[in-house]
Amino acid sequence: MNFLSVGFVLCTMNFNMGWELNYIVRLVGALFMLAGLTEADSVSQGFKAFRSRVIAITGISAGGLGFTLMLRFQLLPEALRHPVGIFFGVTLAGVVIWVQLGLLKHMTEHHELVNDPSLLGKLQKTWTRYAFFAALSVFTEALYRLLPVTDFQAGVGAVEVISRLIMYVYVILISTAFARVRHDFNIMHPV
Repeated sequence: MNFLSVGFVLCTMNFNMGWELNYIVRLVGALFMLAGLTEADSVSQGFKAFRSRVIAITGISAGGLGFTLMLRFQLLPEALRHPVGIFFGVTLAGVVIWVQLGLLKHMTEHHELVNDPSLLGKLQKTWTRYAFFAALSVFTEALYRLLPVTDFQAGVGAVEVISRLIMYVYVILISTAFARVRHDFNIMHPV
């Protein structure tokens, strides 16, 4: 559960679309999650079923990183920056939310993983709030990039900034909630 918790939290970090950091952090997070799935599957069956989904995060992250690096070094035309950023940013955020939702459902269904199942409930509740603000942030950022410069675009940008700040608060809350789950899991299943 140690690797899974680190990877889960790293994948929740959603930076600006088109930033290399956005793809690097999630790529590293997906790699941690892959190791964590193997670790958790040794205790409770069913975690390895998420392997292909996490590999999808890895592939999208690597693709987004490759395209942003090609744009940075001017190997692709600058006109592709927004469409490529929107495509990879929205796709990556959607896949991460889908994978994390599945993992959390699996963990709450197998509440015997921990001594205190309420910790899983608290993690899922916190994550659900995070997912709302993450989706809102990604949607408004994509909309902001597509709109012409107007007052409406400025309003969308303000909503995007506020939702992103709230999302970061929930990233911190998720990391502490998952740390409690990890601690309880490690007490119950010592290595």
